[in-house]
Amino acid sequence: MASEGAIVLSYGDILLRESDVNLLNDGQWLNDNIIAFWLEYLQNEVYGDHSESVLFISPSVGHLLKAGDPEDAQSILESMCLSKKELIFLPINDCTSAEAMGGSHWSLLVYCSAPWGFQHYDSHTGSVNLLYAERVACLIAPYVGKEYDPNQIVQVLEMECTQQHNSYDCGIHVICNTEAICRKHFLNDSRHISDIVSSETLFKARQDLRNLIYSLQGKTSV
Repeated sequence: MASEGAIVLSYGDILLRESDVNLLNDGQWLNDNIIAFWLEYLQNEVYGDHSESVLFISPSVGHLLKAGDPEDAQSILESMCLSKKELIFLPINDCTSAEAMGGSHWSLLVYCSAPWGFQHYDSHTGSVNLLYAERVACLIAPYVGKEYDPNQIVQVLEMECTQQHNSYDCGIHVICNTEAICRKHFLNDSRHISDIVSSETLFKARQDLRNLIYSLQGKTSV
């Protein structure tokens, strides 16, 4: 999605503009840029000590895997060393155009090495993105772990998670669910993901993310 306005933050490969940050206002649907920033922040700062075992794939790369050329997808996947990862996170969008990002709903696809398999966290009743998640999982499966069997159908398990009560908070749910799964895996948080991603957590997430972005202004980019 195109971004406009003055630059607010340059962080790693992410450039956030005023138009991106304004999407953190209540009632706004988050774009790929905001979600990509959060994933890169988790990769570099919060879980940097676990970088060998966890990978956060940006929405733009996920979109290329889902809607782009199969040969390009293969080249991307071969470059990622996915077989070494315990956890892989990939936001899923329902946009089907290969030309540009878009769509109307975000969900989260997660690969886990133990037990081997794929999980799908969708905050919309009916798991509207499951078909897209399955498509991406089938592409990723040959590159992750030794348990992959080309003779079996790759299954994606629908996971219970907090449901959204509006039409625009799906991106916030992806952000909070990603952090919650990391907490359970790396910090031994025993709570159910729905308890970690509580209504209070979701309510605060937009302002917390805005505060984080502005706190990083002026600091050296990673």
